[in-house]
Amino acid sequence: MKSKDKFKQTHIYCPECGILISVNTILKNRQVCLNYIFCPECGKKVKFQDYSIKAIESIQFLDKKYTDHDLNNSIELIISDKDFSERFRKTFTLFIARMSYVKLKEYEKEVKTPIFRMCLTTKLLKTMNNRLIPIIIKGSLLSVIRYLDNVNYSGFFSDLKQFQRKIRKQKKIRKAFFVYLRWIIEIVFKIMNRIDSKEGLFNYEKAIRDDLVQLFGLKTRLNIDEKEKNIQCFPNEMFIQDDKHLDENNTHNCSEDQIDKKPVWFSALKNIITEMVNEYGPNFLEKFIQKKITWKDIQKKYSKRKIRNRIVKECNLKTLDATKTMSPWLEPIFLEIFGEISDNLSRRVISELWASPKQIRQIRKKNILPKIRKMLFYELDLFKKFFPDFNCSSIKSYSRTFNINPNAMAKYLREILENWLSTRSRLKRNTNLFQECYNKIWYLNWEDFQAKKITYDAVKKYIETRKGALRTTSFQWNEMKEYPANRKIKIECSEGHTFFLIVTSLLNRRAWCYECRERKCESIFCMYMDKIFKRKFIRQANLGVIYNLPTGYSKEITCDIKESFRHRVIITRQTFDCYEIARIQGTNIYGEIIDTEIKLGGEYDGIQHDKYVKNLHRGKIENYYKQRCRDIAKEMESDENNTIIIRLKESNGFDLSTLNKFHQEIVWQFQKLTGIKLPPMFKLIYDIKHNCLKITKNIIDIPLSSDS
Repeated sequence: MKSKDKFKQTHIYCPECGILISVNTILKNRQVCLNYIFCPECGKKVKFQDYSIKAIESIQFLDKKYTDHDLNNSIELIISDKDFSERFRKTFTLFIARMSYVKLKEYEKEVKTPIFRMCLTTKLLKTMNNRLIPIIIKGSLLSVIRYLDNVNYSGFFSDLKQFQRKIRKQKKIRKAFFVYLRWIIEIVFKIMNRIDSKEGLFNYEKAIRDDLVQLFGLKTRLNIDEKEKNIQCFPNEMFIQDDKHLDENNTHNCSEDQIDKKPVWFSALKNIITEMVNEYGPNFLEKFIQKKITWKDIQKKYSKRKIRNRIVKECNLKTLDATKTMSPWLEPIFLEIFGEISDNLSRRVISELWASPKQIRQIRKKNILPKIRKMLFYELDLFKKFFPDFNCSSIKSYSRTFNINPNAMAKYLREILENWLSTRSRLKRNTNLFQECYNKIWYLNWEDFQAKKITYDAVKKYIETRKGALRTTSFQWNEMKEYPANRKIKIECSEGHTFFLIVTSLLNRRAWCYECRERKCESIFCMYMDKIFKRKFIRQANLGVIYNLPTGYSKEITCDIKESFRHRVIITRQTFDCYEIARIQGTNIYGEIIDTEIKLGGEYDGIQHDKYVKNLHRGKIENYYKQRCRDIAKEMESDENNTIIIRLKESNGFDLSTLNKFHQEIVWQFQKLTGIKLPPMFKLIYDIKHNCLKITKNIIDIPLSSDS
């Protein structure tokens, strides 16, 4: 009994049902022998050696002092909190259970193993805990609204926000919630394994089971496919556009073909927006209807974004999502509040609330023209109503917003204006009005344009905001005969590089120093090389040092573009952007395993390596030929020393806008040059905010071609 007595003061962890078993509580029942015990909950045989808490060093428990006493106190503290109503506490338990079910289903898809084949290990508990805690404590409340379907308690959302604040501030409540959350996860896991039976469940467990069955349409364990389809009832577009679906029906009654097309109606979010509009809508509409103040006063004092920003901030919505989804909701709410008065004003007020350039910035280049057309019609309507007082100055920035040529934008605007003057306003084409409107929007009136927009001081101030300096003097600026937008100016960046730009490119296309942009791509390319080949590559590696070449070693090279041009290249002055001898493990085309060391060099070539650029080659074509000769010399020297050069070229489309394509191109070039297939790896993408590479869930596995 000595081997049995040493476990008296510890607990045994059951991998089947996930409970902690106290050895002292079952010694009298003779359910314990010298080496193992039988779990009193599920009857599974559990060995002391494998599942005692002291023996399992690899498992990190959420709370090492987790006992029945702690569990009872934690649950009592959460579900008996007098600061919240009993209705909220019961709803909150069901709410946490729903979230636990969704996260368990997501985990099931990740590991590709059904829940009923898993054991509730501490690792699984910790994973679920890490996924749920940020949502409740740190996350935005909009992310949990989807789990409030069929919750008729209108005050639940506000109470949930109050509970969130309380759990952040009070450490005691936070610790109790961690234990309470683990308890809920264990219950949901147990229910998912016994979904076809209520036997052995307590009353509170039966209530959770019935709620999950009703909400997610669960039937039996064998009907896995149907459960997976029903869990997809929470798409990204969470809101319904059609009024006939605004009842409390769920998608569980839909056919299989309609499940992916018909979103779920969430009554909780409707209640939130209704409360917001009831609070802020009357004051805004009253001022709007009375028309006792001018349009500019409304813009200053009663901003058209006031209601929208409050709702967006409260619900943590994206502005673009709010535009698409909230307008159909606001219209019936305004009708309900103001009756017949808002019948004709609802659309006008809604357009005032939701029209903003911020919405446009999130629109992708696909379907861009319909978005521009819709935006311009709105601006032109305002121009027509308040002309000549109203000024559509915001359209001027749209060319930069959509990242298109300003000239093309002007041509498209002219087409819109013609359509507006002829069809939308039911007027014949009025050339004078058309030209006046066009000039007013685009500041083509020369006096206003010169005074308000492009001046020497304005350009100089803008360049200073980008940490640069304008080297063109004011005298040189005034001597230029071109329009200010077409003048070519000399700029020096923060790194000391000097370059020339046209003002239009500087302001509208945000052009800047080419050398800085190239060096940025070069450094990111080297970061990819480090991560892919798991080595720290040497930056700006000198060929004379890595190849032990004599001082002044040189070669005479013939230019491949112009054969009559020959240039002597000093090899010891040339460098690779990055270089390292890397150990490569992979397979060849026959499936044989290869483990060898390879000399790897990395080169990022800017546009000047493949094309003559007057600004970069200082106006001399000979400098371009010399650049080509230096590249040829590097290739020849690397071939002589058995070095593989991976080269990315800006002329092939690899620049700051395509950074996420670097990984696949590097792997493809390496396999093509060496004939060695690298093992599959997770794709790396560049994080601009933190200046590092992040791992994604996508896998890069490029097959080895027979040409390699």
